[in-house]
Amino acid sequence: MVINVYFYTDIRAIKPKEGTIYAALSAETPKGEVWVTHQDKVNANNAGANVKALHDIIAGDKHHIDPYKGSRIVIHSMSPYVTTSLYTLKKWADTGWKTSKRADIAHKEEWQEINCNLRGNQFEIINETLESEAVKGFLAKFER
Repeated sequence: MVINVYFYTDIRAIKPKEGTIYAALSAETPKGEVWVTHQDKVNANNAGANVKALHDIIAGDKHHIDPYKGSRIVIHSMSPYVTTSLYTLKKWADTGWKTSKRADIAHKEEWQEINCNLRGNQFEIINETLESEAVKGFLAKFER
């Protein structure tokens, strides 16, 4: 089974600012396509808001990917920070969640939980833009 994970924030600032995060996952099941969505207000910078959105849909209180353990996960990312960080998860875990200068990585707890919940699943990352059809379809789930 393939699980598609999407996340987005309207925060573009480098300094913390109030905004909204949007996250969702979709899966094709024997009963049809299933969508799980999550939306929340946050006070964060762009990187922090994107990490929180991804965290909340993958590793948040409900652990949305648990029912699909063993599935292939496709993460649709518009955030270069998150994309780079996802490729660095194994290295961070091996080095005690430290940077090359031995400081704790930013958003350490969220990354640890994301890493824990992605284990046992193959995942790939697709770099998306706001104009891509996949992202437009995901964001349409939040329109009223």
